[in-house]
Amino acid sequence: MSVVAVVSDPRRASVAPVVLLAGVLGGVWWVSPPAATGAWQVFAAAAAVGELLVIDDLRGRSTPTSFAAVAAFALLANPPWLVAGVSALGWAAAAGIRLLRRRAVEPLDLVQRLAAGWSLAGVAAVGSVLLPDWTVGHAGRSVHVASVAAVSAALTAGPALWSAAEQVAVDRVTPWQAFRWQLTSGWRTSVALASSAALAAAVFGALGHGALLVMVLPVLATREGLHRYAGVRRTYDQTVVAMSRMTELTGHVHPGHGLRVGDLATAVARELGLAEADVHLVERVAHLHEVGRIATDDAQNRAHDREVALAGAAILREAGGLGSVADLVSKHCEPYRVGADGEETPPLPARIVHAACEFDRRTTGDASSGAAALDELLQSSDDLDRRVVAALFRVVHHRTA
Repeated sequence: MSVVAVVSDPRRASVAPVVLLAGVLGGVWWVSPPAATGAWQVFAAAAAVGELLVIDDLRGRSTPTSFAAVAAFALLANPPWLVAGVSALGWAAAAGIRLLRRRAVEPLDLVQRLAAGWSLAGVAAVGSVLLPDWTVGHAGRSVHVASVAAVSAALTAGPALWSAAEQVAVDRVTPWQAFRWQLTSGWRTSVALASSAALAAAVFGALGHGALLVMVLPVLATREGLHRYAGVRRTYDQTVVAMSRMTELTGHVHPGHGLRVGDLATAVARELGLAEADVHLVERVAHLHEVGRIATDDAQNRAHDREVALAGAAILREAGGLGSVADLVSKHCEPYRVGADGEETPPLPARIVHAACEFDRRTTGDASSGAAALDELLQSSDDLDRRVVAALFRVVHHRTA
């Protein structure tokens, strides 16, 4: 069976890259022992396998594990042009396999690989200058600890910056907001790649090419763990969306109300610069803020909003694992107030959901009535946070412009 056939089989997608790497390492070891080779060929092969073995973070961003092999090669004090070349060769080999499998290839990724290889070699060199005597590893192939720290920081910040540049254009957020969100969602992957690279570089002098096999094991473990966690989280979010649809099926709210409020509240939360975890919390509260109506007899009765909020919170607490969502659902329809000590109530996520809900109730999904609904919210409602309404205005204006 050909390598392409093995890799293209989805049931073997996780095993095939490891088998391929083991075969390449074994062949090179047999032909040329570690002491007699510059090792760039082996690292290029490892980078190619890493391009096919990606890790998906919680935001769905795919990070190739080739960065671990490239970083390890950079930590071995290789020149920037050679590290960048190894990174590019790895990408090119993996791109060839993807083309044979009739998969799409993004040429812009080659620019990222070249920049990553060059910059990782540069920061490794800077680190070795800062603390030249602090080294670990086998004699003759030692690794500077400061270089490991510098490369780890670069592996954490680099992919986050690259993805943030794309998010700024798509979500219309500030560069700092996008970078912070990407950093908080992808740091687990970056730490796994950086630690694996440091491990491979430190033991390369003793194990030679076998160090790359040692590097693969923690990467595979991290990949499997994150994929499982992401799958559980997707199932959880799908359950939340399904719960939000119950009130629509029973006729208590207009069709699509929960999804529209969730989408709008999420955009407003990002507009206000909330952390990614808080944005995700806002989305869940928005999806579930009307769930209490299934415990009432009056469909869409505005007089019982407070009662509905409390009933919804009770339902969510009984479901388990939704305590923070339940607390905000119970408060989302409370009027906005500023206390004598300057404390604002209810919490900001609840105020965001309240504003998004009121806007959707006035438009029921009709974008043409959005301007009138916003004017009404600004002029007639004293129960909403004006800062939230202003952010809502900017989001709606951007979408309809």
